[in-house]
Amino acid sequence: MKNELQLLWKKRSTLFWKDAIRYLRVILTGYMYIPIILLILLAYLYHYILTQWTGSAWIGWIFAFLLSIPISGSRIRTFLYAPDSIRLLPLEDAMIGSYFRLSWLYSFIMQLFWLFLLMLLLSPLYYGMISEDRVDFYLAYVMVAGLSWMNLYAGFQEQRLRGNGIRFVHGSVRWVLNFLFLAGLFHAFSASVVVWLLVVGIGSVYYIRLSRHKDLFWTYLIEVEQRQLMRFYRFVGVFMDVPHLPVRVKRRKWLIYVMEKASIFTPSPYNFLFLRSLVRYQDIFSLYYRLLILAVLSLYFVEHEGLSIALFFLFLYLNGVQLAGSWKRVQAYFWDVVYPLSFREKIGGFSRTIFTFLFFQVWIETVMLVFKWGWWTALVVFVTGMLAVYLYAYPVLQKKLNEAEQ
Repeated sequence: MKNELQLLWKKRSTLFWKDAIRYLRVILTGYMYIPIILLILLAYLYHYILTQWTGSAWIGWIFAFLLSIPISGSRIRTFLYAPDSIRLLPLEDAMIGSYFRLSWLYSFIMQLFWLFLLMLLLSPLYYGMISEDRVDFYLAYVMVAGLSWMNLYAGFQEQRLRGNGIRFVHGSVRWVLNFLFLAGLFHAFSASVVVWLLVVGIGSVYYIRLSRHKDLFWTYLIEVEQRQLMRFYRFVGVFMDVPHLPVRVKRRKWLIYVMEKASIFTPSPYNFLFLRSLVRYQDIFSLYYRLLILAVLSLYFVEHEGLSIALFFLFLYLNGVQLAGSWKRVQAYFWDVVYPLSFREKIGGFSRTIFTFLFFQVWIETVMLVFKWGWWTALVVFVTGMLAVYLYAYPVLQKKLNEAEQ
């Protein structure tokens, strides 16, 4: 039975990665410029921090906050499906020592990779403001890895609890303890080793008892697994159409009203439908306004005029790409029956809708440039941005959609 459960886990994890690798290959080959640009922006940000925050003790608290979030929120990937709550329930005891052990090992290895990547990205700040010794850096990573191991175990045992409230309390307490421990690790404050050993001892006893007195909450385990799976597909959905994503809709009636009133185009059936779809689809619009907020913050904090202009067009392009990638998702076949217009009008409506979204973004980013660099720079960038948006939304996008449909 043990070998059969291990084979079941390996089969399910292999199926996931066969699907995931296809998406990741497209992202890495087609969008490699994005991490390169982000690394350049991080280098500029680190240069600013290292020159302006010399001697600041806040950097330890920042490290603690950034690392405590993924550590406290980490969950074990179980690769469970909805029918498992009935089919595998009788095998719970056998799965603890075989199936879930592989899940824990897999999740721990993945967590080690992401934490090391995060610490590697933060390493210039570590060496510049905490310690120049590389041995200290790798010892800190070992301590972070150990903390991650304990949190994965604790988080899995907390999933045995039946109430959302009690799970939230447990997770909040763990986050506070993780935050304080990491703050001490990165020299933000000091605490006695005896205190932390006592906390670890009490926590170990508590979670071991919890594992012995509470059965697995299968329904919640499956819910957590689906949540993690959807998180991956939502990330992929930023770059391409993903059939696995469920449709999450919000009305946003007031926002649609504002965009319709401010639109410079004459309303048409497809413009009417596409505008509502892009605003109401949570996965599409939430990424749009997050990128917009990130653009505004970047333009506010960056102190170099040329870099500010580059960021203006970068975020404009990123939102254009992700909005244009929703072409397949915002179509419904019955629309063609209700509104039997030509394919050219359909593409035209989509282009006008993309132009409307980017039109709003150009205005908002231009306002920030006015405050930062004055009217002349903002005016030149605004005119250039509007021209770029028009060229992208019409000749470029329409040609791409026509080629895709042929």
